[in-house]
Amino acid sequence: MINSLKLKFWLALVLLVVAATSSILWTTTIYMGQKYFSQQQENLFRAGEKLAEYIVAERDIEKIFHQMEIMGSYLNANITLTDAVGRVIICTGRAGFPQNSCQMWAADIIPQELVKNLLSGKKVAVRVESKLLKQDVLFTGVPVILQDRVLFAILLQAPVKEISGNFFELIKINIFSTIIGIILATILAFWLSTSITKPLVQIKTAAQKIANRDFSHRISYQGKDELGDIVQTINQMAAQLEKYIIAYNKREQNRREFLANVSHELRTPLTIIQGYTEALLDGIVTDEKIREEHLKNILQEAERLKAMANELLDLASIEEGREKLKFEKIDLANFAQDCFNAFKTQFFEKGIELELEVNVQDGKVVGDRSKLLRVVGNLLSNALKFTPAGGKVKFEVIEGEKDYQIHVKDSGPGIPEQDLEKIFERFYKVDKARSSKGFGLGLAITKSIVEAHGGQIFARNNPEGGAKFTVVLPKLPPSAGNDLPNDQ
Repeated sequence: MINSLKLKFWLALVLLVVAATSSILWTTTIYMGQKYFSQQQENLFRAGEKLAEYIVAERDIEKIFHQMEIMGSYLNANITLTDAVGRVIICTGRAGFPQNSCQMWAADIIPQELVKNLLSGKKVAVRVESKLLKQDVLFTGVPVILQDRVLFAILLQAPVKEISGNFFELIKINIFSTIIGIILATILAFWLSTSITKPLVQIKTAAQKIANRDFSHRISYQGKDELGDIVQTINQMAAQLEKYIIAYNKREQNRREFLANVSHELRTPLTIIQGYTEALLDGIVTDEKIREEHLKNILQEAERLKAMANELLDLASIEEGREKLKFEKIDLANFAQDCFNAFKTQFFEKGIELELEVNVQDGKVVGDRSKLLRVVGNLLSNALKFTPAGGKVKFEVIEGEKDYQIHVKDSGPGIPEQDLEKIFERFYKVDKARSSKGFGLGLAITKSIVEAHGGQIFARNNPEGGAKFTVVLPKLPPSAGNDLPNDQ
C-alpha cells in the first residue's frame, strides 16, 4: 500500500505523462502512417506523370527503358509499361520483382478492373496483396495520353514492406524521443511532487505541534499560491493561539497573584479585628476607655476593609467595562486649576511646594471629569506621600501635536528601576513600610481609567532625582463631541 502523499502524487503525474505521451504517440503514428503512405503514393503518381511526358516526347524504347530504370532505382519501385490493351511491353524488375517474368507478376498483382479504369484515361491507386511476393504492394497507374487517346499505361508498384521500413525507422526515432521525454517528465514530476508536498509536510508538522500545544512553531513556506495562503492562515492561527495562551497564562498568573494579595491584605485587618474582639469577649479589658479604643480600632479596620473592597469593585468595573463613563467636554485649563486648588493646602501643610504650569490653547478633551479627577488626585497624592518636606512637586498640562499630556513630577527618592514596570499592577507596593496604609490599588485604578479614555500612562525617574508620571490623552477631534455637555 502506498501511504506517502509524495509518492502517490509522483506516480499520478508519471502515469498521466505516460498516458498522454502514449496517446500522442499512437495518434501521431496512425496519422503519420496515413500521411506517409499518401505521400509515397503521390510520389509514385508524380514519377508516373513525368515518365508519361517523357514517353510522349521520346519514342526510343531503349531510352524509355533507361529512364524507367533510373526512376525505379530512385523510388525503389518496379515500373511496367503496357500498351493500350494491357499487354506488358517492358518492366524494370525492381523491388523484388523478377525482370524475366513481367507477364507473370503483372497478372499476379494488377487488378483487371483497375486496368480498365487506367486504360480509360484515369489514374488509379490501390494497395493489393501479391501472391508472388507474399506481401502487400502499393500499386499506382498513370495513362500515357496523346490527343485524347490512351497510347500506353505506366504501372508503378512498391512493396509496402519497403515503404514501411523507412516509416518504422521514423517511428523508432519517435519512440526513443518519447522515452527520453517520459524520463525527463518523471524527473520533473518527482521535483514537482517534492515541491508541492514539502509545504504539506510542514503543515502536517505544524498541525501536530499545535495539537501538542506548541504554538511557537511557524511554517517557512513563502509561496504566493493557494498553499501559501493556507500556510499564512495556519501561521496566523498559531500566532493568535500563542497570543491567546500567553494572555490566558498571564491572566491566570494575575488571578493567582490577586488572590494571594487579597488574602495577604485581608489577613492583617482581620487579625486585628479578631484580636480586639476576643479581648472584649473574654472580659480581659475592663477599663471603659480601653474598651472604647478597641472598638474604635475594630471600626477603623472594618472601614479599611470596606475601602479596599470598594477599590477592588471600582477596578473590576472599570477593567470589565461595566462602569459607564460619563463623557463631556473638559476645559483642561480649568480642570488643572481645580486639581491644583484641591491639593495646594495639603502640600502647604507638609511644607512642599506645588507648582502648576498649563500650556494649552483652548484645549478641550472628551472624558469623564470625575474619573480624570481621580487620576490626577492619585498622582498628586503619591507625590505628596513620597516627597519630603522642603521638596517640590510640579504639575504640568501640556498640549502636544496629537494629544494632551499631564505630568506630575516630584523631588522624592524616585522609583527603583526594577519596579518601574510593575508599579501599575494590582497590590504592588514600592515601599511597603511607607505604603502600609494603602492597598497598592491606586495606580492600577489610575491606569484602567486612563486606558478607558483611550490614553496611556508612563512612569520614569528624573535625571535630577524624583519620579515623573505622564498621562497622555488623545485630543478632541474637530468633528467629535458636538453633542457633549461642556465643562463648567
